[in-house]
Amino acid sequence: MLASNLSEDDELLPTWQSLTGYRVLDTDQGELGTIIHVDETTINTLITLSDGRLIPIHEDFIINIEPDKQLLTICLPFICTIQ
Repeated sequence: MLASNLSEDDELLPTWQSLTGYRVLDTDQGELGTIIHVDETTINTLITLSDGRLIPIHEDFIINIEPDKQLLTICLPFICTIQ
């Protein structure tokens, strides 16, 4: 679904970096925030949301990508709150 290295045939596939600015909607938790940064330097790709939360992201979590609405719908296998 997401392309890490785009070729001519794959130029329409989104990259992780291209999701910066997208709103994130979780199927269970609702709207989580806006992606302000994508970090691909770790084993797991991490997205940073506008409130500072880091979320590991994987293609398996993605339900839908709507480029026209800049909306990423996901289903996270876990939600943890650290207080």
